[in-house]
Amino acid sequence: MSLFLHAGLIDAGIGTKIRVAHENRIYLTIDARYQKSLIFQEEYIRIPMLCYIGGNHVHFITGGTFLNYVRGNMSISILGLYGSEIANGINVDIGRHFGIDLILFTPTVWPSETSHALLLAGRLTF
Repeated sequence: MSLFLHAGLIDAGIGTKIRVAHENRIYLTIDARYQKSLIFQEEYIRIPMLCYIGGNHVHFITGGTFLNYVRGNMSISILGLYGSEIANGINVDIGRHFGIDLILFTPTVWPSETSHALLLAGRLTF
């Protein structure tokens, strides 16, 4: 188990990485993320639980948000209610301490008043 910080153009956060396999092939992350939408007048605070599956360096990311608070339309959602999201993406780990994530957060309810979010972020693991 280790801690990490991540940051991108429109998001930042802190979380914990839990290694499931002996090497870096499968691990879980739980973190708190803040995002400011560039197009819409929305701000997000997410707590996603993500599973990283793959080789030692390239991983497929899947998971969802445990909590998703959206400021702009003032909604809060826990586990599958309005506003929660499914996450899918790709990760590349560069060494033990640095990684790059490309993640798409998609609302579980359609039509949704919240938008899709495509995030590109770097992660520094301690």
